[in-house]
Amino acid sequence: MLEVRDLHVYYGGIHALHGISLRVPDGQIVALLGANGAGKSTTLRTIAGIVKPSEGDVLLDGESLIGLRSFEVVRRGIAMVPEGRRVFTNLTVLENLRLGAYARRDSNQVIQRDLQEIFNLFPRLEERKKQSAGTLSGGEQQMLALGRALMSKPRILMIDEPSLGLAPVLAQDVFEKLKELNQAGQTILLIEQNARAAMSIANYAYILETGNIVLEGPAAELAQQDEVRKSYLGVH
Repeated sequence: MLEVRDLHVYYGGIHALHGISLRVPDGQIVALLGANGAGKSTTLRTIAGIVKPSEGDVLLDGESLIGLRSFEVVRRGIAMVPEGRRVFTNLTVLENLRLGAYARRDSNQVIQRDLQEIFNLFPRLEERKKQSAGTLSGGEQQMLALGRALMSKPRILMIDEPSLGLAPVLAQDVFEKLKELNQAGQTILLIEQNARAAMSIANYAYILETGNIVLEGPAAELAQQDEVRKSYLGVH
């Protein structure tokens, strides 16, 4: 469904991505792993149209997304949950969710139906729909950020560090929700520092080091490689 081809990105004089290529097949969870500064977030931001590459292409069903503005990428079917959640803290939960549908052209009736689907998925959000997002816990804000992205009805959901700053039990809840979404047909591109958790739900994984893909393969197979176990899973 999604294909990144030979992507090069520079930040000033810094060569952040060195010609990376990857694929995200329909219906799968693909994990993008690596240390801080490896280029993971840059990859997502480039796919989303926030960062412009100097070379390479991003294709959705064979059509290039390069040159589209971010809201146009959303309309094509790609939504991103940014690192740190970035909810609108002064707006209510409901207002945040409705903003997720800003690029859609559907009727209010259809939007309302989709809102109810989000509330069914995250009942806590319905309980707190009139509260300002800034009063939510970290875990609740992560659910809100997911729900907001899902309100765009994405074909591909890109998620940057969903467990960041969360207690282990809350992080586990987030991964369970991602697995549930995927089982319902949602395609996911996931960045996650917790490589063990990411590989436990991913079908396929890519490992980045300083802007290069150094390893890739089925997640279950990569998790068994000594190099991966020592460097990313903390197994010696």
